[in-house]
Amino acid sequence: MAIFITGICDVLQKEAITTDEAEALLFSPSTMDGLERIGVSSIFVDLIHEGTELDDIRQIVSEEAYLRELATLRTKAHHFLSSTDPSNAQLDKWLEPLL
Repeated sequence: MAIFITGICDVLQKEAITTDEAEALLFSPSTMDGLERIGVSSIFVDLIHEGTELDDIRQIVSEEAYLRELATLRTKAHHFLSSTDPSNAQLDKWLEPLL
């Protein structure tokens, strides 16, 4: 999840996708609900929640606040990655079952 959040923030900053696309991919209430249902760490639920507010921040507050929030989300995801023991990082081959 931290890697996905980082990637979404990066492409949002580069304007390679829109906030609507980011919401469809990850930053949505349904994603938050699903993650809670399967017992994913509340850290990620909170980060997804923050991501759901990006469009409002950009439209209502300012572009600068939006970019700061992207940087904050990215930093929090990086912190999680750097502070997580690799043996607990759940690095199973997640794509393999889909192939």
